[in-house]
Amino acid sequence: FDEMTERNIVTWTTMVSGYTSDGKPNKGISLYRSMLDSKEEAPNEFMYSAVLKACGLAGDLRLGRLIHERIGEENLKGDVVLMNAVLDMYVKNGRVSEANKAFSEMSQPNSTSWNTLISGYCKAGLIDEAVGLFHRIPQPNGVSWNCLLSGFVDKGSPRALEFLVKMHREGLVLDGFALP
Repeated sequence: FDEMTERNIVTWTTMVSGYTSDGKPNKGISLYRSMLDSKEEAPNEFMYSAVLKACGLAGDLRLGRLIHERIGEENLKGDVVLMNAVLDMYVKNGRVSEANKAFSEMSQPNSTSWNTLISGYCKAGLIDEAVGLFHRIPQPNGVSWNCLLSGFVDKGSPRALEFLVKMHREGLVLDGFALP
């Protein structure tokens, strides 16, 4: 990468994603900052998504918030994949209230949006909020059920059995992700 004569947003984004996927999110963030400093390319929604993933894994809430702000300034909040990256970044940083606020900014949340927020509530121990959100999903899927069931199990809640029975009645199968 350093020896490339011509870099573009695709190569920069690929490198940031590569570092993050390789367990080196801080290197990805550093490379993003280098791109901004170089003024070679302006970030796009794909770069923002890659950096948000790095921010979630590295715990860089400050940069994640700045990118979320830029997404709003650039009128990109209609991009559901990008906004899901925002949700995931907040959830990974334990900021479920900020994730909820970002969720409320979405015009058309998809199943990933709903499931990310349910998972965030469960991880924060806010099971009642997770259940409330679950009941608002237009069409809960197996992941939705498994997220909620996993939250009940993690908290040792007797409601796990209740939801397991409901899940079975819906014809859904428990998977290995629901139980620790």
